[in-house]
Amino acid sequence: MKRITKPRLNLSLLHEELVALRQRVEDLEDLQELNQAIERSRLARGPKRVSNSVSTKP
Repeated sequence: MKRITKPRLNLSLLHEELVALRQRVEDLEDLQELNQAIERSRLARGPKRVSNSVSTKP
């Protein structure tokens, strides 16, 4: 019977994965900062106003 073995971890591949994960973390942090800036901008403008461009009068 053939023994099933787990694939050996290669240090080079682990390093590539680590670099990719660090980049994802940086991207997520950038998105979080962008979301916070958007939220601050929305709060600074106050409540959303309804457009008066469409008249309901006959």
